[in-house]
Amino acid sequence: MTPQFVYKLPLQEWHLIITNTGHHFYFNEKTSKSYWQLSDIQALGIDVETFLNGVNFDELALLFAKARGLKIDEVVENQEEIEWRSEEVEIVIERGDVVSGEKEKEVRELNHEPESEQTQIIQGYSSSEEDYEDEEEEKEENVSRPEQDLDIDQLAATAIEQYQHSDSETDSEASNDLDLSFDDNSSSEDFISLLEQFKSKISPFEPWELIEERLISEFVKYPEFYTIDSKSKREEIFRQWSKQQEDEEEQDQEEEEVVNIYPTPTIEYLAFLQNFKSEIKNGFYQPFYSKHYKSINSFNLTPQQKETIFRNYKLMLSESSIAEREYKKANSKSGNFKVMKLTEFLKQFNLSGGKVNYNSDESFFTNWIDLLNVNQVDLEIAENQINFLVGDEKRFVSYKSALE
Repeated sequence: MTPQFVYKLPLQEWHLIITNTGHHFYFNEKTSKSYWQLSDIQALGIDVETFLNGVNFDELALLFAKARGLKIDEVVENQEEIEWRSEEVEIVIERGDVVSGEKEKEVRELNHEPESEQTQIIQGYSSSEEDYEDEEEEKEENVSRPEQDLDIDQLAATAIEQYQHSDSETDSEASNDLDLSFDDNSSSEDFISLLEQFKSKISPFEPWELIEERLISEFVKYPEFYTIDSKSKREEIFRQWSKQQEDEEEQDQEEEEVVNIYPTPTIEYLAFLQNFKSEIKNGFYQPFYSKHYKSINSFNLTPQQKETIFRNYKLMLSESSIAEREYKKANSKSGNFKVMKLTEFLKQFNLSGGKVNYNSDESFFTNWIDLLNVNQVDLEIAENQINFLVGDEKRFVSYKSALE
């Protein structure tokens, strides 16, 4: 892996080096140091937006595409001719002595001697449509340093040496040599945020290589793209992100497929009867119906079903009261008998491994109904009258324990 292009960044001492594998790093001419991530440059106190301001991302995208193998025989843009040399670092020279608004650009090999009469600036296919004020500022800067010619060969050699040196070491060793502090988690999160921004244009089932090739001209406009230098690392993060997207999609589909069959009319009727335990235990259906006929008639059950449920519920309450008295005589320090009976009932069924969600804004009865729907509990369990031997809170807690 060797440097392929040197791109002059707006800040005078900075250059972006693009390798023949599509990787890149940032080189500081004054300090002769290289930096691999924008976060490292930001740590120096440089504002990233200012750092990238003025960069022609269309031209930069072209360089990245060519570094990744894009074949272009000839591209002429604004009277600029770009030549492709696959085995050499290409340097575009911008002459500072051009008087007219048009700038003459030429591509020369690294071993070509710089012209002594002109101050030359390394420029990697920069735009020919820069503002007139930028041109004037550049001229003033050249005038103030007439005797200082930039040694292009030495600059490229230094950058290449640092890059190749880091490439031969482990990531941790390279970080130490460059006095950098990498935050892999932060970089990954930044890159994932970029994937989220392009979510509508990306399919989790499409290979990353094709996605990057298709969207590279857009990716390079976002600083998040440069937080991950390694193409293989970007592909790994994409695979993890895709897996998460698939899991979320499957979960959404499962939630949509859940049919809420609860509460049934039987459950609603039993919940109503639960409020009159003492009255039911000591009375009969007809007097009870006469007293509560408006409420009873609102349930979508036949008259026979309503009376049968009433009688069975009355019988369970009576038998439970007798059993509870006998149990407490033999076990004076025992716990809640009614909860114990419901727990024994639930243990007959294999309910473990279910999902339990509790919404504090809803009643315990509503939370229990949601629990039945989410876990698709059988009717024979949900509609059993023993569920209404206890109150709503104890019922929910008992089911929660059984499911966990």
